[in-house]
Amino acid sequence: MASDREAIVETCTRLSWHIDRREWNDVATLLAEPVLVDYTSVNGGEPRNYTPAEFTAGLASLLGQLDATQHIQSGHLVTIDGASAICTANVLGFHKLSNRLGSPMRSVGGAYRFELNRTTDVWKIHSWTFTLSWADGNPGIMVIAEAAAQAARAEN
Repeated sequence: MASDREAIVETCTRLSWHIDRREWNDVATLLAEPVLVDYTSVNGGEPRNYTPAEFTAGLASLLGQLDATQHIQSGHLVTIDGASAICTANVLGFHKLSNRLGSPMRSVGGAYRFELNRTTDVWKIHSWTFTLSWADGNPGIMVIAEAAAQAARAEN
């Protein structure tokens, strides 16, 4: 049986794994309800609570417009306090979208901070913060992807 630390790191790693493979149902199984998501260091705004279904639908809509993504986590540090835990990790995110306006690549580096709670037999992420350290490449690909996602939502 895996230790709590191993299970926590596995949960956090699986999040990136399933996102990059567009396995949205598997992403949702890793999230508590609600899950607080904070990407304000990239997008501004305020952190927001989502249901797992809302969050994965939003990810699928946006990231589904891209040709590919890869999110690499490393250096996991885990603090456990009973049925609660915090896991921080370095992350590199690569986003690819062929387009006529420039480079197809956007890469970012920073840190994830996950807060998790243990249910009966699994750890679930109830808070996910990304803190941006640097970015490189074409930021326009995410604008193009968001516009395409909005157009697809308007059609439905």
